Amino acid sequence: MQLTNARIRVAFSISIYYTVHSNGRISTHQQAVVVYLKGAHDALRSARFNLEGGFYGVVVNRAYYTFFYAATALLLTLDLTRSKHSGVLAAFRERFVKPGTFSIHDSQAYGEALELRNVTDYEMLGQVDEDQARGILENAERFVRACEAYLTTKGYS
Repeated sequence: MQLTNARIRVAFSISIYYTVHSNGRISTHQQAVVVYLKGAHDALRSARFNLEGGFYGVVVNRAYYTFFYAATALLLTLDLTRSKHSGVLAAFRERFVKPGTFSIHDSQAYGEALELRNVTDYEMLGQVDEDQARGILENAERFVRACEAYLTTKGYS
């Protein structure tokens, strides 16, 4: 197990052009973009499913991860990675919102999802209602569509 972890650390320190999949294979960052975008779609499906079931805190969690995975895919197109959730959000804002590629609304929606996820995941008294969960989910769906449109223009389809 330590050898695998060492390989992962080495792979990431050698170049940000590569990522390590769970099976240990290394692929180019273009493939990683696709993997992260698929993760965003998987999180969206999970959020929709949990909304129907009334698990609103889980909806927020999965909607947040939709933002996180999609933003990570965007950053990979610029050969950037970040090790912290707040770092991904900050880099997204710096590289995509500040120059006007993505809107302030996208930035605010992503930030709100991060804050609300922290409340619902880590504070047992933090609850959300159906309207809040539905709003976060709708923002995440719009964000993924915007990311897909951007990625298509950059040749990541």
